[in-house]
Amino acid sequence: MRKSLDMDAELGARLESLRQQEIAQVFVGKRAVAKENVIKDVMAASVDATKLRERGQEELSADGNKRYPSMWRDVKLGAVSSIGWDEKREEAFCSASSYISGIESADLFFKRLTVEMLRRAEDLKRVHVVFLADGAKWIWDRFVEIAPEHSARILDFYHACEHVSDICKHL
Repeated sequence: MRKSLDMDAELGARLESLRQQEIAQVFVGKRAVAKENVIKDVMAASVDATKLRERGQEELSADGNKRYPSMWRDVKLGAVSSIGWDEKREEAFCSASSYISGIESADLFFKRLTVEMLRRAEDLKRVHVVFLADGAKWIWDRFVEIAPEHSARILDFYHACEHVSDICKHL
């Protein structure tokens, strides 16, 4: 089990090193990233965050007992997908999704998202991009920075309902 965990950590570190090289290539070197699983028409980009509980550093209490306080970190998550249309059901669907995540600042995470969007689009300026997220300001402020002119922004259904509920309670 320990060997598997060590191999997993080593592979993860190598993959993250490659991703950081790509981010530097795009933002510092101003070079294109290799295309993969290209989206030609409509792209969906969704972002959210959650909390990750970690065990903190060992502390000794006054009576000599060991204690491990909880630490919380923000994990940012994103998905880039192709959007298709189901004629029979008359609804949109996502396919060929790729996922990104990071325990990092919002600015660094959005660089990661931008690189993934560039990887997936033949030409990001020509693809219709639909951004989907909750109402978090840190997300929407950054969508504006990376969004092509003809993109759409959608507040997810459950968060929209939550905001409507809050308004109704207030009224």
